[in-house]
Amino acid sequence: MQLTDESALETHFADLANWNVPQGGLFFWLTLKQPLDTRTLLKAALAADVAFMPGEPFFPEPDSNPGHLRLNFSHIDPARLDEGLKRLAAVLRQAQAAEVA
Repeated sequence: MQLTDESALETHFADLANWNVPQGGLFFWLTLKQPLDTRTLLKAALAADVAFMPGEPFFPEPDSNPGHLRLNFSHIDPARLDEGLKRLAAVLRQAQAAEVA
């Protein structure tokens, strides 16, 4: 079974983030339900062989706007997309659990 971009997001991120389906473009913009500075997550994501763009740099005051991610959905095989979102969700869950502890 091949997953679409949005169904893969639902599968792995429904409890982690909110997003809108874009009418065009190449990216999903996610807002975490439990905000974290996503810039601190990039190293862990890369270690899990997945990448994303932290959202904080897109704000005039990055330090005042934690918890946003920009995900590219162009030119990716659905199976790789599902695995990548699964890995990224695991990184986020681990970081959120560490913050609560």
